[in-house]
Amino acid sequence: MLDGVTQSHIDSIDGLVLLEPRDTYDRAIVGVASRSGEVFVIYSNRQIVDALMEVEGFSEEDSTEWLLYNVLGIQAGDKTPAFVADL
Repeated sequence: MLDGVTQSHIDSIDGLVLLEPRDTYDRAIVGVASRSGEVFVIYSNRQIVDALMEVEGFSEEDSTEWLLYNVLGIQAGDKTPAFVADL
C-alpha cells in the first residue's frame, strides 16, 4: 500500500468498493480519488499481479489472466475502483 494511504485511512471511508480478499488486494492500493462526489480506490495492475503470485501462489501468466478476466471488468457505478495500467 502506498505510503500515506494507510489501512486505517481506507477503513475510515464509508462505502468504498474494495477487492476481496483484502489480504491479497489491499497491498495493491496506490491511492484514493473522487469522481462525481464519490471516493474510490486506485489499484496498481502490476501490484495486483505481484500480490496474486505472492499470496495466492499463481504464476505470472495466471495472475495476469486473472486480472484481465476477473478484476478489470468490475462495475460499481461511481465507486468503481480505478486501475493504473502499469504492467
